[in-house]
Amino acid sequence: MFSPSNWREVVDEVQALDAIYGTDFRVQSLTRPGWGDAACTHGLSLEELMQMEDPGPGATWSLACAVTLDLSLPAPGLPLCVEAGEGPSSSSPSADDPPPRIQYLPPLVLRLTLHEAYPGLAPPRLALEASWLAAPLAAKLAAALEALWHADLATQPAGYAWAEWLREGVLDRMGAGSGALRLQVRDEDEAQTLLANLLRHDAGCRARAWLAVSHPCGICLEDLPGPAFSRLACGHAFCSPCLGAAAELAVREGALGALRCPQPGCGVALDPGALRALLPADLHARWEALTLDRALAAMPDAARCPRCTGVCLEDEDACARCARCLFVFCALCGEGWHPGSACVSAQTRLAMLRAKAEGGGAAAREALRRAEQEAATAALLARDTKPCPRCGVACQRDEGCNKMTCGACGAFFCYRCGRAISGYRHFGDGFCVLFDEAEILRWEEDWEARVAVHRAEQGGGEGVGQGPHDPGRGQGPRPRRARPGRPGIAPCPQCGQFIEKQGGNNHMLCWSCTSHFCYLCRRLLLRRGEGATHFGPSGCRQHSAD
Repeated sequence: MFSPSNWREVVDEVQALDAIYGTDFRVQSLTRPGWGDAACTHGLSLEELMQMEDPGPGATWSLACAVTLDLSLPAPGLPLCVEAGEGPSSSSPSADDPPPRIQYLPPLVLRLTLHEAYPGLAPPRLALEASWLAAPLAAKLAAALEALWHADLATQPAGYAWAEWLREGVLDRMGAGSGALRLQVRDEDEAQTLLANLLRHDAGCRARAWLAVSHPCGICLEDLPGPAFSRLACGHAFCSPCLGAAAELAVREGALGALRCPQPGCGVALDPGALRALLPADLHARWEALTLDRALAAMPDAARCPRCTGVCLEDEDACARCARCLFVFCALCGEGWHPGSACVSAQTRLAMLRAKAEGGGAAAREALRRAEQEAATAALLARDTKPCPRCGVACQRDEGCNKMTCGACGAFFCYRCGRAISGYRHFGDGFCVLFDEAEILRWEEDWEARVAVHRAEQGGGEGVGQGPHDPGRGQGPRPRRARPGRPGIAPCPQCGQFIEKQGGNNHMLCWSCTSHFCYLCRRLLLRRGEGATHFGPSGCRQHSAD
C-alpha cells in the first residue's frame, strides 16, 4: 500500500529541480492509467502539476521529466582520444599527431520517470542520452546511479543528487583522472564523425564563453567586451576598430605584407574572412585587385591585356591572346603581336603617338597623354626608387640608413646594391656602407639647425649639451663626420662606416653599429674586456700618432 504523501513529495521535488536548473529542467508527461481522456498528458506546466489533487493510495501514475547537464572541464581542457573497436584508431594520440584538447562536451540528458513507489520503496526509472554516449558506458553509469540510491538515498529524493553526481562521474569514467578523455565506438568512420562533431561543439562553446567576458586590446590597451573584438585564425584577438584601421591603412598604401597579426612574435597573415569583416567594400575590392596583381606578377606566363585588362597566358615567344576581346599582343611591350621584329622603345612609342595625335581626334590625344604620364612615372621610379628583390615593388628611401624594408612583402634589402639581406653583416663587406656620406651631412645640417634655434630661444647663453633643454643633453658628444682618405680614418669592419680616431687612441668605437675594433689591424673586439688583452706588449699599441 502506497502512502498518500508520495505524490506531494514528488511534486515538491519537481518544483525544487525547476528552481535549481531553470530552463535545463522540463516536465515531459504525466501518465495515469484508468483516468479516461486524461490518462496521458504531454507538455504539462509546473503550475498545472501543482494544482492537481493527490490521486490517493493505490493509484498508479508516472511522471516523466528530464534534466540537461552541461559538462565542462577547467581550461585548457583535456586531450580527447576516440577509439574504434578494440584498438586505437587514427583519432587516438600518437607521438607525431598529438590528440586535440577538448573543454566542453555536448550536453548529457538525464531522463527520470517518477512513479507511485518513489521515493519510499524504489528509485525512479532513468535513461541517459548524449550524442557521444555509447551504450556500454550508459549502462555502467545507470548501474552506478542505482547503487548510489540504494546505498545513500533510499526513501530520499534522488533527482538532484544523481544530476550532480553525473557531472563528475561521467568525466571520471571517461578517464579524466588519468589526464585524457577516452571514448569507444564501433568503427573508424564513426570515430572520425564523432571526433569532428565534438571538436565543432567545443569550438562553439569556447567562442561563446570568450564573448561573454571583457578582454584587453593589445593595440589600444583598453578593456572591451568580447563582441567588440575580431578573432584571427591564429587565435589572437584585437578590437575591431584598431585592427580595421591598421588593415585599411595597409590596403590604401598597397602594403599587403603588413596585413598580419599584430601580436609580437606571431605575424600570421590575416585570413580573407577577417579582411572581409574589417574592410569597407571599396577597400576590400582594392585588396582583391592588389592580391590578384601580385599573384599574376609571380606567374612567369601571365599577362594583362592592354585593351580590356583581362588575364591572358603568354607562350614561349611572349605572344598572348585575350580570350575576352580576342586581341593578340606582345606581353613584353603591350603592342600588337610583331613576330620577327624587336619591341619598340618607350621613346619610339611616344614619337608614334605624337604623330597620331597631330592629325587625330580626342582618342589619339588621350592615348598620348596617358603614355606621357606612364613614361614620366617610369622615369621617376627609375631615378628615386629601387625595386624590392623579392616582389619587385618600387621602394623609396626618404632618410636614414641603407637597410630597407619592403612595405609590400616585408623583405629586407640593401638600398645601394639591391641585394636581399637579413641583418647588418652585409654592410661590413667593404662595398656598402650603412649610412651614405650625403645622409650624414644632411643629419649634421639638421642637427646644427636645431641647435641654432635652441640657442636663439635661450639667448645664446648656453652651449650645446649644457642647457637643461638642449637637444644634445644626455646624448653624449655628437660624432664628427669622418672623411675617407684622411689620416686617422678607418672603416668599421662590421658595418663599413668610416670612423675617426679620438686623441690617437687605436681602440675604435663605431658610432653607427656600436662595434669595437682596432685601428691598426682592423680586428673586431667582440668579447667583453678583449680590448685590455688585445692592446699590449704582445699585441697592437694602444696609442699611436696615426
